[in-house]
Amino acid sequence: MIKLSVIIPCRNEFPNVVHTMHSIFNCWEADGFDPNEIEIILVSNCSDDDYWNYPKLGDKGTTTYLMGRGAYYAGRLKVLYDPIAGNHSARNKGARIAQGKYVFFSDGHMSYGPGAFKNSMQTVDESGGLVHMVIAWMGAYPPSPSG
Repeated sequence: MIKLSVIIPCRNEFPNVVHTMHSIFNCWEADGFDPNEIEIILVSNCSDDDYWNYPKLGDKGTTTYLMGRGAYYAGRLKVLYDPIAGNHSARNKGARIAQGKYVFFSDGHMSYGPGAFKNSMQTVDESGGLVHMVIAWMGAYPPSPSG
């Protein structure tokens, strides 16, 4: 059973989205969750970095790079194409196929620290509503030396 679906609209986010996915998987596992209980849905909306813009054969851009990796074959990553430029369309398309109990929308250039998803899911359960994780990512991670 999928507990969390993370939807990432991406437009020419390679290689940033690779680091974002790595951050999401690390955060999830650091909080003690089963790696098979999360899915990342990458929605490439009008990306034009998918084929010839990168010199190495395996580095062909946002979706073609990620589709050949283990997370894709393990079912932890799903890739959609959206011909409409706009985050709203990409998020809606991702939400339609999301299987998780919780749905989280991310950007393709983020970094998440341990506790981000655990705290947000706990807050959703306690409040019974929607939660915006602004504290978990908007300049709060990594923490500054002054706190």
